[in-house]
Order: sequence, then structure tokens, then C-alpha cells
Amino acid sequence: MRLFPDQKVTIKWPNDIYIDDKKVAGILIQNQLKQSEVNSSIIGVGLNVNQKEFPNTIPNPTSMFRINKTSFNLLEVKLALEKELRSFIAKMLIAKKLQRNLYYEHLYRRDEKHLFEIDEKQVEGKLVDVDEEGKLILLIEEKTRAFNFRELKFIIQ
Repeated sequence: MRLFPDQKVTIKWPNDIYIDDKKVAGILIQNQLKQSEVNSSIIGVGLNVNQKEFPNTIPNPTSMFRINKTSFNLLEVKLALEKELRSFIAKMLIAKKLQRNLYYEHLYRRDEKHLFEIDEKQVEGKLVDVDEEGKLILLIEEKTRAFNFRELKFIIQ
């Protein structure tokens, strides 16, 4: 079972999964380091499966139910998600460059101009990359700028 076979799924930096302009999942990764190398990782995925209603305080939510207009068996979703994650992780272990390319390929709003909130001001910028340190790279007024998590907000209308 593919979770979203007919949908364009993107990664909204740094850890949200979007379908169109709606958040369907969030991912948290905790790495354990051994000296300067990742020794192990714990991956947590929060996926909105059969939720029909969301509080007004949650920005841009959606669920698999809302997208496909049908309820899902949670065990089947869990097994499909595990299968996809295992396949993805196996690919990542083979080639780090492939990992970066796949991430970039699925980056939400990549290579497009959009509004962002930076220092409480709306700024138009083009999302061009995510650097090796995980900073989001925007092209703003013909200059590239790097942002850490929480230094900017996506404005989604």
C-alpha cells in the first residue's frame, strides 16, 4: 500500500510533510553521536490518519482521511510506513549524495518565490537549498541568506 500514490508529497523544512499546502505529518529525529559521527538515530513520525476535524489553532492541517475521503486501517498504515522508511533508510546508507538529492527533490516550495516572515516582516524569497548544517538557504533581493530553524516562518495562504 502506497500511502499517497496520486499526491505530490513534499518536505517543508525542517521536518514537516506536506501535501499541497497542508501538513499531513511531522518527523522528529534524535541522533546519538559517537565523537563527530552519528552512531544511531531514533525517528518519530506523527501522521494524521483518520482525523476529520482539527482545532482552529493548528495551522494548515490535513489527514489521510481528508485527502482520500476514506478511513484507513491503522495497522496497515503503520506497516506501509515502516516499509517505506526501511527502504528509504537502506538507500541512504548506500549513498549520502543520493540522500541529499532526494531531500532536495522533495523540498516544499523549492525554486519558487514565496513570502516568508523574517524579523516580524514579510519578505519575498526564493528557496534555493538547505546547507550541510541544515540551514535553509533563501535568495532575497539577489543575495543568498542562511536561516536556522525558528529564524523564519513560511507564510502559507
